[in-house]
Parts: sequence; structure tokens; C-alpha cells
Amino acid sequence: MRQRDCGLLGVIGLAVLLSGCSSSTPSGGAASSQGTLNNTSKNAQIEADAKAALAADPALKDEKISVSVKDAQVILDGTVKSIAAHDEAEKDVDQVIQKYSSVNAGVINNLLVASDRTAVSQNGGAP
Repeated sequence: MRQRDCGLLGVIGLAVLLSGCSSSTPSGGAASSQGTLNNTSKNAQIEADAKAALAADPALKDEKISVSVKDAQVILDGTVKSIAAHDEAEKDVDQVIQKYSSVNAGVINNLLVASDRTAVSQNGGAP
């Protein structure tokens, strides 16, 4: 009888231990890695869509624009020939991110206008 009680207590203890582990694993382990995977894949999809939108715009055909995405924020870098191209690129990407309303997507436009760079270099580095 005593062995049976010890065995039963051991099984109950093991069940409690395992239930504690399984309830903490999804929230701390699997869920957080899944969240990172979802964020990574969402960023990759946003980036692909933004690049496609810029490539499809004939007004931006010859512009040097690089696109990256971090935390659903589309970052535009490079140099464009005009303020109109600067604004057009931002507008194109803004239209893309509208379909990602479930995430806090946005546009960070770091594009430089070539005429601004020329003015800086002609003035000896001072704007």
C-alpha cells in the first residue's frame, strides 16, 4: 500500500511539473519565437510590396531608391532627381502600407534630392 501511495504521489507530482512547463513554454518560448517569425515575414512582405510599387511607377524609373523595413516601418534611402520624385516615392509606399492596417506601418523618407546635394557641394559643404 505504501509503494502504491508513493507511486501515485510521484505521478501527480510529475503531472503538476509538466503542466507548469507546458503552460510557460508557449507564452515564453514558442509564442515569442512565433511572434518574431510573424514580424520578420510581415516585414519581408511589406518590403517586397514597397519595392514592387516603386518599380512599377514610371516616374521613378531612373531613381536610386533603396528600401528596408524594420518593425513595419518602411525606410527609403538614396538620392532622387527632384522633390516631385521624393514625394512620389513616399506616396507610392504610403499606398502600399495602407493594406497593412493590422500593424503600425509607416514610412520614413530619408531620400535626398540631387539638387540639394549639388547646392551643398557648390557652397563648400554649407547649405
